[in-house]
Amino acid sequence: MLVFDIETLGAESNAVVLSAAIVYIDMSKTDHTWESLYKNSLFVKFSVEEQVKQYKRVMEKDTMKWWSKQCALAKNMSFVPKHDDLTAKQGIAILRKYITDNCNPKTTLIWTRGSLDQMGIDSLCKACGEELLMNYSNYRDMRTYVDLTATNPVRGYCNVDKNKYPGTWDRNVVVKHNPIDDIVLDSLMLLYPE
Repeated sequence: MLVFDIETLGAESNAVVLSAAIVYIDMSKTDHTWESLYKNSLFVKFSVEEQVKQYKRVMEKDTMKWWSKQCALAKNMSFVPKHDDLTAKQGIAILRKYITDNCNPKTTLIWTRGSLDQMGIDSLCKACGEELLMNYSNYRDMRTYVDLTATNPVRGYCNVDKNKYPGTWDRNVVVKHNPIDDIVLDSLMLLYPE
């Protein structure tokens, strides 16, 4: 299975996509840890300027204000422009290669936190004339899974079961809105929900 997250400049499907992170989880293995999932993750950072100029993607004022209040690490990871930001086509190609190198994109489930991630990446693919990364029917909602399976879920989040987790777990390492941290945390909640 895959776990996927994007960071955006809006809450609509046509919003600028700042970055994306994805991780493949080999379900035949039972020893997934924060470190191993982090190591197997892929991160891509997209060019905001290209998306606005070439594809007329949207930047919402409220979301820009929201980003200004996030921690420096999360902002630097996704929000702050870099000289090596990827074009939409480059980033999508890298994501597609990661998916096809690790699994069958026609049959593998891909977990996201709600629907914006799927709608945003699908919209970006369409805007630049690329095939969608995954079939619509392959996407699953992480929050619903957690709310239905965890002992004490809180708005789509749960604790990682320390009795099942192979190692020690410290939730304080998670930086919210760092997409790699977000997908690894979601992965652990899928694998070891308490």
